[in-house]
Amino acid sequence: LRTNDRADKGLYRYKARTQSHWSYAGKSGDLWSPYSSWCYFKVDSSAPKAPRITAGSPYTECTANLCEGKGGPGIPGSFTFQPNTADIDTTGHTDITAYEYKLLTTRAASVSGTTKAQVKDVTPPLSGTQVLSVRAKDVYNRWGTPTEFTFKVAPPPGAVGRWRFDDALPGSGATLAKDTATEGTRHDATLQTAGAGWSTLGRRGETDYSLWLNDGSDDTLRSGYAATSTPAVNTK
Repeated sequence: LRTNDRADKGLYRYKARTQSHWSYAGKSGDLWSPYSSWCYFKVDSSAPKAPRITAGSPYTECTANLCEGKGGPGIPGSFTFQPNTADIDTTGHTDITAYEYKLLTTRAASVSGTTKAQVKDVTPPLSGTQVLSVRAKDVYNRWGTPTEFTFKVAPPPGAVGRWRFDDALPGSGATLAKDTATEGTRHDATLQTAGAGWSTLGRRGETDYSLWLNDGSDDTLRSGYAATSTPAVNTK
């Protein structure tokens, strides 16, 4: 039986029987056993083709005309992997057993599956354009050609609290530091004037602003601080 005479991806069957040749007293002949049951085989000379990738939530595939940012850094996305249609025979069967997937910025992970496999843990660490690479493995442990799926991750939300401490000059008597963030509710801070005030010596030198706090010789004298009336960050 020569498999090189058969078409690739073709499904074939054969059966066999035993022949016994006899010779006695100048006569000869053949005896045949019954045929065996059918034995099926498939010709598969190549590794898997590039698999299909379908996005779930929240990310969507970039196209030539649209690449919309969704989700955000640290927000996992779900994706479904399926065999290339060329790896599915006429009966709907495939020899794919698993998929390996990774972002260009993460380590590879694998998931088992034949006609379909779904993952929910593709977590981009950064915003911007990301590329998900997926390849399939067959029953012969051959890894195939990868598919690349491009999607865009939205930037993280802005700050929920930001105090620049440039609201007044030293000695002005002002005590309110404005919250200049844009996300959520504003939480202005009040300076405790017994040990807090304004300074024009920030980290960038003169003309930069900062919060001045008293520096006593021990903790009992370090009383300066600025405080909001309600929490600016939910720590629960």
